[in-house]
Amino acid sequence: MKASAFSLLELVVVVVIVGVIAAIAIPRLSGFAAGSKVQAAASSVRAMQERVIEYQGLEGSWPGTIDPNWFMGGRIPPNPYDGTSPRGIQSVNAGADVTEPTIKVTGAGKAAYWYNRDNGQVRARVANLGTAGANVALYNAVNGTGVSALNQTKIESGSEEAETEDDGESIELELGG
Repeated sequence: MKASAFSLLELVVVVVIVGVIAAIAIPRLSGFAAGSKVQAAASSVRAMQERVIEYQGLEGSWPGTIDPNWFMGGRIPPNPYDGTSPRGIQSVNAGADVTEPTIKVTGAGKAAYWYNRDNGQVRARVANLGTAGANVALYNAVNGTGVSALNQTKIESGSEEAETEDDGESIELELGG
């Protein structure tokens, strides 16, 4: 009489194969999710920046605020690194030469976006990844900037040099693929 059950060896082989597949697939899928989040945030920043530039072209000055009615559904575009609603924008008069916020990560009481009324710059704040280097890399990926430190607020034209306190930390952000 033939038994129709799996032998212990066959069961172990199947479990090992499933484990190997999971070990390969799960990190790749999470990498795709991280990349999607970066692209979504970058798209939101671009949409807001385009509306601000349109306003400046029509009115001859930078808008005092970013109007939610400029966007589909009458809402500020989502920042996937900040789940608050309504989405907050910190509007500041920081000077025409200030292109970056002093606070670049989301957190309690921090608006999802930063807008400088003196030069029309819009930036998204990002999640705190735990290290300054990782936060800078994510901030640069989302905002299309080249800051080298979290405390950097100015990027000189044609250069990524600025006077900042250097913590000597650097990291590359891998988005999967």
